[in-house]
Amino acid sequence: MPRSDGTTGSIGSLRRDAKTKVTVVVDNLVRRQKLWGEHGLSLLVEIEGRRILLDIGQSGEVLIHNSAALGLNLKDVDCVVLSHGHYDHTGGLPALLNMVRHVNLYAHPKVFEKKYTKSGRNGSLTWGEIRVRECRHFA
Repeated sequence: MPRSDGTTGSIGSLRRDAKTKVTVVVDNLVRRQKLWGEHGLSLLVEIEGRRILLDIGQSGEVLIHNSAALGLNLKDVDCVVLSHGHYDHTGGLPALLNMVRHVNLYAHPKVFEKKYTKSGRNGSLTWGEIRVRECRHFA
């Protein structure tokens, strides 16, 4: 799928001496006034003209806001890598897919299995999940 700059951005192999730039997009520690923070993580890794989004944070709202504040176009992301299935690393996936419509996704299949989370004052356990049907855009 072509990016806005006209290139296809396939990942392929990388040179050993390739320069890498890592931008923190979502984190709970905010050092710039215009950025929002939340419990979660999203990093944009740029290497040899390729853009890899590592994790997506807890909410799409913070991902989209911070990307715009940093001058990043999420439509130029070549692929998304999900490190694991916790909500604070995957929760923004539906919002990202609504924005970009197509992206290559790399993750273990168990990323999409239901997981328990403690919530509420009584510490009750509830299910948390990302539904695979919400991710059909990149099948």
